[in-house]
Amino acid sequence: MLITKTTGDELTPEESKLIDELLKLCGKKRTRNLLRNRYYDGKVLAKNLGVSLPNNLVSLTEVCSGWGAKAVDALAVRSRFDGFAYPGRIEDPLTSVLRENNFYDLYRQTTTSELTNSCAFLTVSAGDPDEDEPHVIISAYSARNAAALWDSRKKRIKAGIVITKYSDTPSLSGLLQAPITLKPPTAVILYTDTDTIECSLAGRAWRVTRTENNFGRPLMEALIYKPTLEKPFGTSRISRASMSIIDRAIRCAVRMDIAAEFFSAPQKYLLGGEEDKVRKQSKWDAYIGNIFGIGRDENGDLPVYGQLPQMQLTPLTEQMRSLAAEFSGETSVPISSLGVIHDNPTSAEAIYAAKEDLIMEAEKLNDTNGNALKNIALIALAIKGECRSIWDMPDKWLGVMPRFRSPARLSMAAQSDALMKQVTAIPWLGETDVVLEELGYTGDQIMRMKSQRISAKAAGTFGEIAQQVADNEQNQTPAQPEGVQ
Repeated sequence: MLITKTTGDELTPEESKLIDELLKLCGKKRTRNLLRNRYYDGKVLAKNLGVSLPNNLVSLTEVCSGWGAKAVDALAVRSRFDGFAYPGRIEDPLTSVLRENNFYDLYRQTTTSELTNSCAFLTVSAGDPDEDEPHVIISAYSARNAAALWDSRKKRIKAGIVITKYSDTPSLSGLLQAPITLKPPTAVILYTDTDTIECSLAGRAWRVTRTENNFGRPLMEALIYKPTLEKPFGTSRISRASMSIIDRAIRCAVRMDIAAEFFSAPQKYLLGGEEDKVRKQSKWDAYIGNIFGIGRDENGDLPVYGQLPQMQLTPLTEQMRSLAAEFSGETSVPISSLGVIHDNPTSAEAIYAAKEDLIMEAEKLNDTNGNALKNIALIALAIKGECRSIWDMPDKWLGVMPRFRSPARLSMAAQSDALMKQVTAIPWLGETDVVLEELGYTGDQIMRMKSQRISAKAAGTFGEIAQQVADNEQNQTPAQPEGVQ
């Protein structure tokens, strides 16, 4: 069997040390990940420098920014998973697995978490049909609740952990010695090359359930954004530079709100008037234009009434436009998508050029995520086929590759024109499913179209045969003798 589950085991010293190390790593990264999530959720308020914003006014102005979410979502929506493809013309054996795990939505959620926190994790396990579970369970975890160690020699995860439940008490003792800055965990799952170990706290004792596997690797895969040699688990779209620009943009927005409140009413002045009479008028009365009379002064001169010029918000709007351009350069998000008025592109080519950097980012994201999804698919296929290892699977399954829809999102007319030219140059391309995929049809739509095409072709062939049989019977009808009616 591929997996063997046992209950009541104890952790080895190496496994306890590994759990402790991974939980320390998770606790170390958790604070920073929570900060990035606050930027994504728009919950970061103005950071006052104490120069131009009064403290009492900053506390009253709850101005926030959605640029953090825009940096993540603008790229996430361009990475659209569209199922798996295999060599030859075979149906996807993972169709039911993807449907039961709602994997298309799960991938979109995982990608959002990946771009926010630099990485996210997918795990695979065998389900229990007796408990009304799918035969194969694919789960996703954000970097806030999971951590892993990287094996630089094998170019994959060495070991990983996910936290599935936290305690309401401030501290625990026993299995977990790692300092956790927030609520300590009461249920964790450890993934190693040979086992998947579930640890849950029952009272003051830990219950350990061990699931052995023959894969030779953890049943855990990381989706990583822009990995490097120094940072194998990637970097976040909400980088330090992005957070700094967002902070400056929020302060600029606060100054705009305060300026609009102060200078929405024109500033008036009165020179040479009787102060007692002026003081009797409230500021609101002066603003709405109530008539008040003031006599001449002791020298017989009339008082001088005037109005100060109103403050213009143009310098602040120009600063906001400059910050939007800086943020666009940092994240490749078109400046027009940041809610800032900018020069409109004059052609479809100009519009595409404005999004070219973001499209290239999406293509790189699909490449790195595709490698992780291929490993997830191989593990899921092995579990579904009840193979002893990945290499015991049928050869036709080993070539599985994830399929993504084009991130460019060209217009249907432009895409059709380009494909027409390619099919004209290479006619046999028209016989492949790739052309339909490039036109934007999903895997389900392609299957339906092919099925209906086969049915229509079979119906047409049957009609031709029936007509031919009828013609033959008519031709073979013996001629009647003359005079017989």
